[in-house]
Amino acid sequence: MEKIKRVRIFTTLILAHSIFCGCAVHPTIQETIPDNNNSKSHKLAQNKNSIPEYRLGFGDVIEIKFYRQPQFNETVTIRPDGRISMEKVGEFIVSGMTPAQLDSFLTESYSEFILKPDITVIVRQFGGYQVYVLGEVEAPGGYPIQRNMTVLQALAEA
Repeated sequence: MEKIKRVRIFTTLILAHSIFCGCAVHPTIQETIPDNNNSKSHKLAQNKNSIPEYRLGFGDVIEIKFYRQPQFNETVTIRPDGRISMEKVGEFIVSGMTPAQLDSFLTESYSEFILKPDITVIVRQFGGYQVYVLGEVEAPGGYPIQRNMTVLQALAEA
């Protein structure tokens, strides 16, 4: 009986490890290529282009600020269907957009109501990814993934 329990725990570990390794995305940070232009802004621009931009997703809390039109300011949470609702422009999908893309979309949408809208999109809280631990653990279910969390830590959490 004890051997079967150990096999189940080992199987759970292997399954959890494959889920973690298959789902984790770690962007590669490339070094700035030396060039003749030593300006700081040029090097920052090069480095910015080598790192993928953050894409909005379910559970993210975003603040949308309108310069000189604070009555339109809103803080919204992206719903599970990937949409948000805003005054005047209604409901639309934002999941998968970068904050800059959402900024452009809102600027274009609100230009029908506001003369030269100046909008800033700020991600205030990042939505959670979860790992699901099943099997012979004390509390099977979903657990939020913390930065650099290992499979063993997730199992210990359960």
